This record gives sequence, C-alpha cells and structure tokens, in this order.
Amino acid sequence: MRKMGVPDYAEKVGSRRGRRSYVSCDHHRIRSPWGRFAVWVAVFLTLFAVLGFLPAWAETIQEPPLPPATLAEPGKPLPVPEVRVLIDVSGSMKRTDPRNLRAPALRLLVGLLPPEAQGGLWFFGEDVRELLKPAPVTEAWRKAALAAAGRITSVAPFTNIGAALEAALAGWEPAASQDVRRHVILLTDGMVDISKEEGGNLKARQAILDTLLPRAQQLGARLHTIALSGEADHDLLQALARGTDGVYERTDDAAQLQRIFLRLFEKSAPRDALPLKDNAFSVDATVSQLTLLVFRLPDAAPTRILTPDGRAVDEAGAARIPGWRWAREEGYDLVTIDRPMPGRWRIQAALDPDNRALILSDLRLNSLPLPNTLYLGEQVDWAVWFTEKGELLKDERFHNSVSLKLARGPAGEALRERFVADQGRGGDVVAGDGVINQRLGDGLRPGPQLLLLEASAKTFTRLIRHDFDVDPTELMQVSIKPVGEGAGRHYHVSAEVDASRVRVSEATISGVLDCPPAGPLPVGMVAGEAGFALDLTPEQSRKACSLKLRLDGRLVNGRPIAWPAPVRPLVPLPAAAPAATEEPALSGGWSVIAGVVGGTNLLAGLLAWGLLSFLRRRKQQQIADVLKGFATS
Repeated sequence: MRKMGVPDYAEKVGSRRGRRSYVSCDHHRIRSPWGRFAVWVAVFLTLFAVLGFLPAWAETIQEPPLPPATLAEPGKPLPVPEVRVLIDVSGSMKRTDPRNLRAPALRLLVGLLPPEAQGGLWFFGEDVRELLKPAPVTEAWRKAALAAAGRITSVAPFTNIGAALEAALAGWEPAASQDVRRHVILLTDGMVDISKEEGGNLKARQAILDTLLPRAQQLGARLHTIALSGEADHDLLQALARGTDGVYERTDDAAQLQRIFLRLFEKSAPRDALPLKDNAFSVDATVSQLTLLVFRLPDAAPTRILTPDGRAVDEAGAARIPGWRWAREEGYDLVTIDRPMPGRWRIQAALDPDNRALILSDLRLNSLPLPNTLYLGEQVDWAVWFTEKGELLKDERFHNSVSLKLARGPAGEALRERFVADQGRGGDVVAGDGVINQRLGDGLRPGPQLLLLEASAKTFTRLIRHDFDVDPTELMQVSIKPVGEGAGRHYHVSAEVDASRVRVSEATISGVLDCPPAGPLPVGMVAGEAGFALDLTPEQSRKACSLKLRLDGRLVNGRPIAWPAPVRPLVPLPAAAPAATEEPALSGGWSVIAGVVGGTNLLAGLLAWGLLSFLRRRKQQQIADVLKGFATS
C-alpha cells in the first residue's frame, strides 16, 4: 500500500457520472461545483466591499474623533501656569467682609502656588493699584505677596471692574489656547460702579462684555469670578466665567473665601499631591518639599504633625526645626517642610475633605487639564503620564509596578472606581507609550462632579484631583416637522445653535439616520440664514427611523466641542393613497389569495428539502468512493 504524505495528498475521486473532481490540501484546488460557487460568492462580496457597493445594512458608520480635553499634547511638558489676582477694596467690603478674611484667603493662595508658576496682584476700587507685577513665584515674590495681603483695606470709592480686568490682561500676547495656562481670579462684592450717573455704569458694564471678554477669549485666559455678596452683578460675573471656561463662585460668608481660593488654586496652578487616608499619608525619598494644608474647627485643639520617627510637632516646635515653616491663620494651618523624612506621616486634627498634602518632587504624575464645564452627553479625551526630572517615563517595568485607580462621580457621593493602565485597552490608545488615555463623559449627571486618580507603588503614592460641572443645557434645539403634500410629503429637520455658548460660524452638524433593516446612513445638515436644515426623502419619512445628530465646533470660550443631541425617533408618515385603477376581480376573495400564497410557500419548501437531500446523498457517495479507493490502492 502506497504511503501518502500530506503535501502530496491530491487523490482523484471518480463520480458516478464519470466526471472528476479533486480534493487538495497543498494547492487548495476546489473542483466541487458547490465549492466553486461559494468561492465566487466570497470573491464578489469582497469586491463589492472594496468598491463600496455593499448594501446599507453592511455599512459601518465611522463617527469623527472627539476633541481632547485640552489641545495640549499628552506626554509633553505643560505650559507654565500664570495666575493674576484682583481684589476688591471698595468701601462696601466693610459690610461684606468685616473681619477682612480676604487677607488670609490671599495668603493661602500665595503659599500654595508652585515655584514654576507666575503670579501678579492688583487691588481695585475707583482705580487700580498694582501690588506685584507679574513675575515668577520666587521666595522673594512670595514674601512680597504675603506682605501685600496685610495691606488689604475697604476704603476705596466705586468699583471699577473694567479697569481691573484691563490691567490683569495687559502684557499677554494673543496665543492659541493650547499654548497657555492663563488665569485671572476676580473677587468683588458689587457691580460696575464708576460714576454717580447710571448711564455711565451701564456703558462701562457693556464695554466689559463687548471688549474685555472677547480679548480674554483671544488671549486664552480663564476668568474665575467670586461674588462676595448677594448685591453683586451675578449675571456679569457668570458671563465672564462661562465665556472663558472659568469658574463662578458665590458666597455671602467671607469665611468660605479660603476654601474657594483653594479650589481656584487647584484650577489654576495645581501641585502634585499625596493621597490622605484618615489624615495619614506616605512620603517617598523623591520629595524635596511637603506642604500641608489643615483646616481647623473653631475652638479646636492646636494642630500637630506626627513624623515617621515618632515626634509630634506643633507650631511652637516647628519654629525650632530647620526647614519647617508654620503659618497659623484664622481657620487653617499651612505647614511647609523642606526635605521631609521618608515614611508614614499623620495630621493630628479633625478630618476635613479639604485638607491637602502637596509636594515638590522630581517624580511627577501629570495630567491634561479638564474643562471646568462639560455639557451633558459630551465626551472628552483625557490623559495622564509620569515624568522624572521632566522626562516622560515609558519604562514597562516602572508602569507594571504602579497601580492606577480612577474614581469619578457626583461630588459628595460614593465614586465609581476602576483600574487603568498603559496597556492599549480599556480606553488607553497605545500600549507602552507612557501615556494613559481615558475617555470621560459616559454616565455623568448634571451638577458638580469629582475625578480622582490615585497612583500606588511600593515606594511612592501620588494623587490627581479634578472637579468640574456638568451643564444640562442643550447646545442646539432640533425641530422635526412633516412638510409637502401627497407623494412628496417628507420630514424637514431644522436645528438652531445656542449662539450664547457656541460659535455658530464654526459649527457643523452631522449625524446618522437609522432605518432598520436598511441600516445607518450618514447625513449632514446644511447651514443657512435661518439655521441648519436637512430634508429626508419621502421614502425615508415613511419608515420607522431614528435620527442621531452631533454638533461639532467651538464654544464661545474657544474650547473644541463635540456634543450629541438626544436621539430623535421618527414616526412613519402615512403613504400617499394610490390612484384608483381598474383591477381584475379575483374570485374567492381573501380565501383564494391565502390559498395561493400557502401553496407557493409549500412548493418552495418541498423543492428546498429535495435539493438538500440530493446534496447530502451525493456527498456521502463521494466519501464512500474515496474510502473504497483507499482500500484497493
């Protein structure tokens, strides 16, 4: 019996009709007619797919990519943060801030600013006084700023908000928003008040909206506004913040200024942080400076810091230790420690969610800034990465040793947690590039939101904190109405973009029309004087479809946005009545029609069953012939 090798296996199989077919493993020859038919079907489907002729149900709609949370490039050094502070010193502050709590709030901000930042300070009332020209936050600058905080008064007449903003924006050149991190913090308790004549005040107010707000947008500056009174011009302050993706804060209690300044510091010039667990935290050997912010309850016992070597240090003890600086203010303690001892530390004070452990270190966890306001349904791409002495860390062994836990959800509620990694999945784009990407937006609810990213390894910990608001405002209003008559009746879709929030001239609206079973079809709306419009065909309008639209463009503050409108189901329009024609009567009515249809279906079923039976028997015979050939060879 001849031994057959697999590469040589190609045996002739004789058919009952004398025709030959081949089964081949080495050359992949297929001589069976049904096999050839299957191959040709596959070839034609491939050609159709390449040429774009597949039917609509086989189409995959590729939506355009989302804009990033910021246009800065992940993994690259972020621009230097620039923070300029405007403090209202008008006479009305005697009533709204009787204990002059603006001073400790300003000192808190000054103490928290990182050394790589730049800062400037102005007081304003009738006119504007420059206390500190914008400059790097050196130790000399910091001492001058702390001294200036002690000179805050409440005696100036009038409230010249426009002049204050003009002074703060001076010196900045127009720049793309991705190239700068510019922030202006404006604290006031009043409204534009430069004249005893009402017309002059209204004119000055309008000039702020018409001139200074567009200039801030052009410069890429975020205006953060604080209203320290119910009498403040809240509409103006909100418009300035929203128009520049800044933060608007309102409080009638000056005691809240310290926590407000903390939040605005974290928006403007955040520092690396350590996770606090029950007021305990771990310091690693790379930390060159530690800054502790501890909020203190009224009549609480003095704050103490427990060091890894077992010492309990209070304000008096810190004065005797080289490298320690302790600032006790009304409501909080700010403790700065140079070259802190590695190990486990603890704050001996009441727990407070605003307590912080901030550090300077060569090992940093960086992140793209997030917008201060997201719109409900919007998604943004975000990224984090590690650097050591400014260089991106890509080493796989380093990343494998670090656990990254991302938690997010409504502020004040339990956060949803999951782990992320630089592994090219779970939202990450490229494995091993040193950048961990995430897409944010799914499942967010309207209101304040909190995002925490905690990095944990055997030798260090790090924490990133972002808070932002989700605005439920719809950025465009969509209307769908039937128009036309008879066979031409169809749906007309119109959309009006919210010009107070979106740059209409830069907006585009596209989407997907889904009409099962035909499948999704890309559509685009045409811009016109009356807004955006789209006309569906009469055939599409008579189907049960759904329309999903997306607005792409820029907000008035310059931030790119992709906002999906809620999906709109379309109720099929009734078909036009056909013209009356003479049809031959079918005797028997519906019973005859049912009999014809049933008979046709039965005949088709019998034919299909017979064909399948024939093919099955033929295949069995061919296998038997092959086995018989083996036995006789």
